[in-house]
Amino acid sequence: MSTITSTKTAFDVSSSVRTTQPAFTLSFILGTIFPDTEGEFMRMKLARIITEIVLGLLGTAMLVIAIFSYQLHIDNNQSMGPNRVALACLGAIFLLTGIGIYSASFLKHVWKSPVFQKTRPLFNWIGSPYFWLIKPVQEDPGPQRASRATGWFATAGAALAIFISLWYITSGRMVTWTTSTNYLDRQASAFLAGQIPLLEKPPAALVALANPYQYKNRAGISGYIWDASLYKGKYYFYWGPVPALLVTAVKVLHPAWDIQDQFTIFFSNAGLAIVLAVFFYRLQKKYFPGMPGWAVLGLTLLGALNMPVFWLLNNPIVHAAAISTGQFFLILGLLTAMLGLENKKYQVCLMALTGFSWGAAVGSRVDLAPGIAWMVLLVCLFLLFKAKNGTPLPVR
Repeated sequence: MSTITSTKTAFDVSSSVRTTQPAFTLSFILGTIFPDTEGEFMRMKLARIITEIVLGLLGTAMLVIAIFSYQLHIDNNQSMGPNRVALACLGAIFLLTGIGIYSASFLKHVWKSPVFQKTRPLFNWIGSPYFWLIKPVQEDPGPQRASRATGWFATAGAALAIFISLWYITSGRMVTWTTSTNYLDRQASAFLAGQIPLLEKPPAALVALANPYQYKNRAGISGYIWDASLYKGKYYFYWGPVPALLVTAVKVLHPAWDIQDQFTIFFSNAGLAIVLAVFFYRLQKKYFPGMPGWAVLGLTLLGALNMPVFWLLNNPIVHAAAISTGQFFLILGLLTAMLGLENKKYQVCLMALTGFSWGAAVGSRVDLAPGIAWMVLLVCLFLLFKAKNGTPLPVR
């Protein structure tokens, strides 16, 4: 009877300590089974194991699909095209990252070697993700273990969101993309030629109409570009120029590429997943240290795969490209603004990056301007308030 009573008392104490967490969460189970410090150690270790497994499985799956697409009847071409090569490279990165995390104990000896210590300043610019990978787990549990576990969960969340997005936009084939529009590529070609109007010329019959803007007047005329604006005998696109400028930067390196709009959508969503992972990681670390690390994984997936964002991959045409690019720069600016308000040492650089990101967001989708103007006002008021009261910004 005494044993049962003591066990129940211990369970009650453990439950009262964790009243802010759901009753059947992983953190509660581990906290109940293990003592306080040992539970923290096990949570961090479990987060690393989950990250290793997720990255390993995703990387292996990408490599298998890229290499054996023809044998799996996914691709009709025996030779590996650029899409399969890109998928193989991404899979190799995921797999090598998982192996690197798993081999942290070996990297510990490399980290402490005299040669690496002399070259260590060369790697400082890489930042915290580098130290998550290289710096090994300490034997004695400490207060930073929860934040490191959150880092692994954030990495796994971003990787899983990118993999799901790639699977969805390719209809599960991973390497074969359904043909999409190439409006941004057309605009990029015009930019490279030093002009804003498109290089394509509208049909002469269309230009000769007294009022070509009435649809019924265009009856019998074919060959004109849909969703383009006709002005003084030239075609113009009405979307913001930033997505096309990104495509222009790629075409500078390889002018012969025909870059479809769906690639801009996918990479914008992938970048958004990474930014959200860093954003939620930072929020948990600084403002919600008591929140379990796995919640960052869930929030990252929720942000990157929610219906408004994820649905853009369902019909990846030029309209969605403007939306996805604008969302990426909007959230990137929000992240850099938060970091800039926290970090006085790099505040100027971070605020400059915030201005660039929010400017690019407006340049992608102009209807983001009112919301961004409001956030700019809040940031300015915060900085003025801090300067007036002489309160230094916290440095992290």
